[in-house]
Amino acid sequence: MKKTQALIVAALMAGSHQASALINDSKFGDPGELFISVWDEAGAKSFYKDLGISMTDFMDGKGCFQGDFSSDPNWSAFGGAQNLVFNIAAVNSLVRDPAGNPVNITKWGYLATSSSGGGIFNANWSSLDNTRQKIQGYIGNLNVSPFSNAPGQAAENKSGVFQATGLGYHGSPSWGATMGRSVGGSTEGEQGKALEFYFVNNSNGESSGKQVTKMGEWNFGGGKLSYSGTGTTTVCGGGQTGGSTLTVNKAGTGGGTVTSAPAGISCGSTCSYEFAKGTKVTLTAAPDAGSTFSGWSGAGCSGTQACSVTLNAAASVQATFNTGAGSTGSIALSAPTLWKAKQAQNINWSATGVSDKSLVRVSFSKNGGIKFATLRNVKVTRGLTSWKPTKTQATTTGVLKACVKPDPKKNVWVCDEVRGVEVQR
Repeated sequence: MKKTQALIVAALMAGSHQASALINDSKFGDPGELFISVWDEAGAKSFYKDLGISMTDFMDGKGCFQGDFSSDPNWSAFGGAQNLVFNIAAVNSLVRDPAGNPVNITKWGYLATSSSGGGIFNANWSSLDNTRQKIQGYIGNLNVSPFSNAPGQAAENKSGVFQATGLGYHGSPSWGATMGRSVGGSTEGEQGKALEFYFVNNSNGESSGKQVTKMGEWNFGGGKLSYSGTGTTTVCGGGQTGGSTLTVNKAGTGGGTVTSAPAGISCGSTCSYEFAKGTKVTLTAAPDAGSTFSGWSGAGCSGTQACSVTLNAAASVQATFNTGAGSTGSIALSAPTLWKAKQAQNINWSATGVSDKSLVRVSFSKNGGIKFATLRNVKVTRGLTSWKPTKTQATTTGVLKACVKPDPKKNVWVCDEVRGVEVQR
C-alpha cells in the first residue's frame, strides 16, 4: 500500500512539474540566479526557467543569460498561447563576516521587473527584506527539492511547468503580479512589450540608503527573451544552433527603432537575436518623430547609414537617438539624488557646443519620468540653479532633467537627466 501511494504521489508531482529548477536562492552566501516565470492564465499552467546567471554577474555585465526557449520541451505547450504574462526576479542575501559586519551591503537586495515604474518597490530595510524572502520562498517552490549549494546545482539552468494546483504556480498566493503581495503594483509584463527592470537595495538601514534603480528593460515574445540596459545584454548561444548573438543597445535623449535584415531584431521589442554563425546582418535605424538618429558605435559600425555586421562571434552595437535634428551640442547634468522638502540644494550642469544666449530648462518628474513639470529656466552660462522641493513633491522615483537648445533660434533640444531622485517629507 505504501509503495502504491508513493507511486501515486510521484505521478502527481510529475504532472505538476517536469523538472527541478535548482535555482540558486542565495541562502548559502552566493548571489541568487535570475529566473523567469511565465503565466498562461487561460490554460491554467505556468512555465519557469533558471536563466543561468547570478544577480551580481548580471549587474556587473559578466556572462550571459539563457534567452531562447524554442528548443526547450517544457516550453512547447506555451508557444502558441495568447495573452501570456511574465516576470523576472533574483535575490542576493545580506552576508556578514565573523564579526557581524556586512560585506555586500551595496549589492544585497533583489532585482525585479515592473510595468508600473519603480514606485511599486519599497526600499525601507524591513520591506526590502520581506520582498527578498518572498522571492526566496517562491524559488523554493520552483526548486521542489531544497537548494543545498551542492556542486553543479547553480549551473543546472533547468525549466519546468506547474499546473494550477502546484506550489510553484504563477497565479498562486505566493506569486503573481505583486509577488506574494510584497510590492505595491504589478511586476508582470506582456509579450512584445518592454518591461522595466529594477535593483532594490538599502545600504545603511536608513532612508538615505534606500535605492530603487532602473537597470533596463526586458522584451519577451515567441519564446525568445532579450534585454537592453545596464548589465549583461548577451543571450547565451547554448550550443544548440551554433549561432552568434547580435545585441542592439539604444542610447541618447530621443527614441527610435532598429531592425535587421535578415529578420530577427526589431528593437523596439526584440533587441537581441541569435543568427547562424557567419551571417551578414544589416541594421537600419528609424528615429521617432521629434528625434534624430545620431549614429552607430560598436562592432566596427559608425556613421548614420545602415550598419552591417558579419557574426563570427557574439557582438553588440549601440544606436544613439537624440531629441531634435541636426544638433551637435550637449549638456551634462549633475544633481543630488537625496533631497528633503524645504531644504535647498544645487543642480549643476556643463554644456558644450551651446550658445551663451541659450536657456537651460530644468524640470522634475515625481513619477519616474512619465510627466515633467518645469522648475527653472536659467542662462546656460550660470552652470547651476538652486531648488527647494515642496512636500507635495515627495517621491522615491523622481527624475531631474535639464534641456537646452544649442542654437536658441532653432527648435532643437539636447537633454540629460538624473534618475532615482528621492524627495523626503
